[in-house]
Amino acid sequence: MRGPTADFLAPPPASPLPDFAEELEAVRATSPDRVAAELSEVPGLPEVAAERVRRDPEAAIDRLAGTLQAYWDIALGGHWPRIQALLKADVLWRSRRLAAGGAAALFEDLHATITWHGDRLTAADHGSTPDHPRGRGCCWCRR
Repeated sequence: MRGPTADFLAPPPASPLPDFAEELEAVRATSPDRVAAELSEVPGLPEVAAERVRRDPEAAIDRLAGTLQAYWDIALGGHWPRIQALLKADVLWRSRRLAAGGAAALFEDLHATITWHGDRLTAADHGSTPDHPRGRGCCWCRR
């Protein structure tokens, strides 16, 4: 596990155009042992919640999958066709830039914190950018 959440909650996509229902099934198929182990490493998880997961990891998977489904339904489900169309258009745009100008052209119009130098892609530390919120709503800082 790396970062502020358990890896099993965001499995690698099974295809270039993943289907949310299939991805959610991958979450549901996570072994109870993995669920308990990864959730026990989540920073700041209250001990009461950690103990509840250890007692019944299968129920934890069901609760988490249900929460992911509810979030999808409320926040993304209705917008997904447009989001997917934009993602497909971006892949086409980037493949054309790569073919026409190589890696430098591929990355040159991304966020200012992402740069291509010679043969290396660099992503600046999110906390080192001038526009970083420094705790004012930043999900990474948890301040």
